[in-house]
Amino acid sequence: MRFWLCLLLAACGADTASAPASAPPPPPPPAPARAVSPPLTAAHGAEISALGATSDGLAVASADRLGGIRLWPALDGTREPVVIRGTAARAITLMRDGDGFAIGTLDAGGGVHLIRTRGDGAVRGRLTLPGEQPATEITSTAEGLLIVRADQTIELVDIAGTVRSRLAPEPGTHLDSLVARSGHVLALIQEDKQMFGRWIVVDHGARWGETTPKLPFKIGHAVLSPSGEQLAVTRPRSLHPVLIDLATGAALKTPLCVSKEFPHENGDDSPEVDLLGHNNAPLPLGFLSDQLVACSVMTALIWWGTDGTQRANAAGSFSVTTLPLVATDRALVLGSGTSLALVTPDANRFLGYGMHNLVGMHTAAAGVLVTGSDQQSFMLDGSLRERVRFETSRGRFDWLDLLAIDDRYAVGAMSRRSSERRESGAQIAVLDGVARAMIQLLPYAARDKDMSFEPSTGWLATSDGPMSVLVRFDPRTHAFGPPVMVGTGLSPTRVVVLDPRLSGGIAALVLDQVGDGMLIGELREAELRPGTTVQPRTTYQVPGELRAVDRAGHVYLHGPADHGDVVVFSHGVARARLPGVAELALRPSPDGSRIAAFLSPRLVMLTATGQVRWDSALWSGNDVDWTSSGELVMQFQSGIATIDLETGGFVARRCGWGFGLADLMTDAGGMGASICDAER
Repeated sequence: MRFWLCLLLAACGADTASAPASAPPPPPPPAPARAVSPPLTAAHGAEISALGATSDGLAVASADRLGGIRLWPALDGTREPVVIRGTAARAITLMRDGDGFAIGTLDAGGGVHLIRTRGDGAVRGRLTLPGEQPATEITSTAEGLLIVRADQTIELVDIAGTVRSRLAPEPGTHLDSLVARSGHVLALIQEDKQMFGRWIVVDHGARWGETTPKLPFKIGHAVLSPSGEQLAVTRPRSLHPVLIDLATGAALKTPLCVSKEFPHENGDDSPEVDLLGHNNAPLPLGFLSDQLVACSVMTALIWWGTDGTQRANAAGSFSVTTLPLVATDRALVLGSGTSLALVTPDANRFLGYGMHNLVGMHTAAAGVLVTGSDQQSFMLDGSLRERVRFETSRGRFDWLDLLAIDDRYAVGAMSRRSSERRESGAQIAVLDGVARAMIQLLPYAARDKDMSFEPSTGWLATSDGPMSVLVRFDPRTHAFGPPVMVGTGLSPTRVVVLDPRLSGGIAALVLDQVGDGMLIGELREAELRPGTTVQPRTTYQVPGELRAVDRAGHVYLHGPADHGDVVVFSHGVARARLPGVAELALRPSPDGSRIAAFLSPRLVMLTATGQVRWDSALWSGNDVDWTSSGELVMQFQSGIATIDLETGGFVARRCGWGFGLADLMTDAGGMGASICDAER
């Protein structure tokens, strides 16, 4: 029996050894990588009110007075500020977090929040730090946030939200404030009527360090030198800041920020109490180096050496009216409206956007053309980013309107500035966005700024006095050719150019308001011969007032009998009724398949048959329009957004164009809540 059992086992073993191993099943194909949208970048919607910088001074976080937060990953003009959504901050800090960042914010209620981002600014984590007592102050260190609580305790919290250390001042003392610079943190502590400093050592946690000698007086405001050896301070009821040697606690006799005779060095007899009462006392803002202090003196930025002498300001004067600032070893970084000012004695540079306040928007085959309050205009690509800039602010003209021809050229209506105006009406000109120059001035005196341009044919409809005019753009010469005169000129008419592929071969409609209706004439492509006068061969009258025309030739009209509706006509025949939109502005898509009805903040989407797809309340937009590719774009005061056609939500947003470093401060426009800060 044992023999047969052994034989059976041997046979099994042989079979097992000789059988080929079965191949493992092929791994499933990898899932297609999901495209990751870059984080939203935008200008601030209001003046910057708080700043924080990394210890190396190469990145900044900022908060504005309306609660917007931005991360500036670089300060060399190569990377735009990233929108960070969070609780409105009255103080903000910034730390390195591996290849990303950690932003600490302190809100008005004393809550502390931590936001961790990737290197590109995309948020990868949020945390509200617990605490029984509200926070009064936050300071960043190499190991996390130092948080001063209302009960005088100081917590070191790492970027994961863990409390690493907790410190408390000695009984009978009062923590006045923390001052920090370049890894040094000094607690200013009041004991009876004396003040002294005590170092906080951050090294695998936080602990109390050495105590400075008693300081010679009570301190109103203090900034710490990079080496931690000196304080630049102000004293209550004094116009003269002082340097304090922290090794001895002694106030140095060398002047700081102003001479010893200030404010009477030039015979000025202004009472000192007036300057103190209006908070105009000289103020040390921060150390650029151990030898150089930035000061605010009567709102002017003054550079002062620790040897007691004023340093030359080769970069020119700079006004310091508010104090969102942070001192780094590279520059003094200040909030300058919605931008950053990077200031040294040798250079003043401004980092921000050239334009973010919009007054106009047009769509075209090449993208979206936006115009700012300073008459700068930008052609935007499909991502709403700058493609070409038109410098309409240059020259002797005020631009009334601007339409894009393609991704380089635009046509605009303009008037000469009042001091040089010699003729009535608007003039029409072609601009080259690459060369940033006017290349053609058409010899017409247009009745008004209204123009209509059709990119599929190149026809432009404008006017010359009472006569309507059609001119065609030649893409080879980049100029408009001879005119086609429309009508008799006895009564002004409006001409709207169409896409013949959508309209059944009609190139333009001639529109005249007559009585209680609209007289419409159709012009076909073959009838438009330059150098001739043309009148429509096909005309018809339809009831109502004109509300819109789309590129397919549908005419949208409203009359008393329509009540709150708008009727859609095609070739004189009523095709559809749009319910309840008579009081709204109508923006039909190029082919008329969808109609956006708009009256801020309401936006309604309808189909060509009059079905309401959705009715949404958005932010207070200024206008909506359709791109040639069928996207709906909404213009806001400080940006634009593309709208989801199925839901009415935002697909993409953009607030700010012309980003970079500049030697002169730019006027980016008025302030207001930014659509790029909206959660939706």
